Parts: sequence; C-alpha cells; structure tokens
Amino acid sequence: MVLINQQVADEIATLVARHRYGVEDSMDAVRAAEAASAQKNEEIKAAADERKQELVEKAANAQPPEEDKPRNDWAGKRNEQSNEISLGGDDEFEEEQQSAARHTPPPAPPPPPPVAPKPAPRRRAAFDDDDDYENQSWLR
Repeated sequence: MVLINQQVADEIATLVARHRYGVEDSMDAVRAAEAASAQKNEEIKAAADERKQELVEKAANAQPPEEDKPRNDWAGKRNEQSNEISLGGDDEFEEEQQSAARHTPPPAPPPPPPVAPKPAPRRRAAFDDDDDYENQSWLR
C-alpha cells in the first residue's frame, strides 16, 4: 500500500513540476514578445522622429513662393478660356431676364365645355325570354 501511495505521490510531483515549467515557459514567451514589441515601437518612433526632422528642415529650406508669379498655369487664362460658371450677375444676362419678365403671359385657354348629363336609363322594351316576363308579372 505504501508503495502505491509513493508512486502516486511521485507522479503527482512530476505533473506539478511539468505544469510549473510549462507556465514559466509561457511567461518567458510572453516577456520575449513584449520585449520585441517594445523594441519595434522604439524603432517606429525613431523613424517617425527622423521623418519629422527631415520635414522641418525641408520647410525651413523651402523658398517662399513669388508673389508676382501665378500659382497655376491656367490662372492667367481664366477669363480667356474657361469652363467655369460664374455665379455673379452679368449685366447682359440680367437685361435679358428683365426683358423676359416684362412680357405678359399669353391668356389662359378657355375652359372646356361642360359635360353633358347622362341620359335616363331606358325601360326594357322586350324581354329575353318568356321566363323573365312571367317572373316579373308574377312579382307584381
């Protein structure tokens, strides 16, 4: 009996040790992943800081645009050729609109003639068959 209890106790101790080692291995893997992630974040931050510094240097070295020079090629030709729709009122257009507004509209068309009343329903002059005649006379 003691021998069986000793074997069970040894197996339990072995399982507990394996479980502890498994947990420690998992914790080591998590720590390694966290360290790798922190290192990658530092690399990304360093690259972002370098890029920011480059942009600041480029902005400082950039020359301001000349005031006399138009920003785009088409800016000077705006009035010559354009597909733009101007929202401001043109005098010619306003005159056309006002002259069109002065015209009186044509008179309204005359109303349609009244509808003729329906004729009164006619009495039935003849019966389709003798049975209808007999039924009608019988009901009176």
